[in-house]
Amino acid sequence: MKGPHPAPPRHDRALRLAAAATALLLAACQTTPPPGDLIVGEVADVPRTRVELTRGATHGDLHPALRAGATPADAAAGRLLLAGCAWPDPAAPGGARLYTVTTLVPAGVDRPRGLWLQLGVEDAAFETRPLQGRFPAVHGRFIAAAQLETPLDAHTGVPWRLRPEDPPQFQVHCRPDAAAPTQAAAIGFRRVGETELRFAAAEAQRYAQFTDAELAAGAVVRVRCRLRMADGTDWHTPEFVARAPAGLDLAPGDVVRLRAGTEEGALQAGSPGQVIERTRPSSARGPASGPGAGVPCRG
Repeated sequence: MKGPHPAPPRHDRALRLAAAATALLLAACQTTPPPGDLIVGEVADVPRTRVELTRGATHGDLHPALRAGATPADAAAGRLLLAGCAWPDPAAPGGARLYTVTTLVPAGVDRPRGLWLQLGVEDAAFETRPLQGRFPAVHGRFIAAAQLETPLDAHTGVPWRLRPEDPPQFQVHCRPDAAAPTQAAAIGFRRVGETELRFAAAEAQRYAQFTDAELAAGAVVRVRCRLRMADGTDWHTPEFVARAPAGLDLAPGDVVRLRAGTEEGALQAGSPGQVIERTRPSSARGPASGPGAGVPCRG
């Protein structure tokens, strides 16, 4: 005759309780709409160029590296570096335009943070017009590197200031020699992880499904909506890139009905969403609501 089952160890009971609590929490949340679901969303942006589309991406700073041929294997080997530089500009906040820069370094390069990099770039690589408050990233071809001992600024990571209150010294100019327009310099921040680059590659593949003509015509939009908990509080704001019908002429703040695509931030490229119709123009919104405020995904 079998005796009573022994009580599970205390840590097992704690794990089961935690798992049950997590399941209840998830059950109380609306789930992210899968591709093909009919949802409602608000237009957050209407990018008109591929640069503008990339600027809105979570991993947009890595797209130039992908276009230059960087692979997840390069990132896994620690060869893809994220760096930055400054272009003196009295009209810019802080007296300089800040650029994110990527490059592939030879195997075995140590201490990427604070590494001075000499790079080869295209003549017009540094865009002078900011997008969403930042300048488009630049990818450079590695030429040489050296370690700098100058302390890095705690706020920017760029060694122009020994202390935040010091005036900018611009020790790392993006273009140190005006006579060499295809030469650039940058200071290393960190290595780019393999997973980061895979996320960026998924974004790039998703965006490649749009043509330049569609972008120029305003037929590509970023749409956001809100998901809620059972008590009505918001818990997640998924974002989708979607194709809009020709001639709809959408603007930020417009509310639309659409078929959801693959959510931005997914590791799979998937497919974009498809706008069906505009249900409320931005002009019909109240004065307290601005573009990007969001609407419930499921109405």
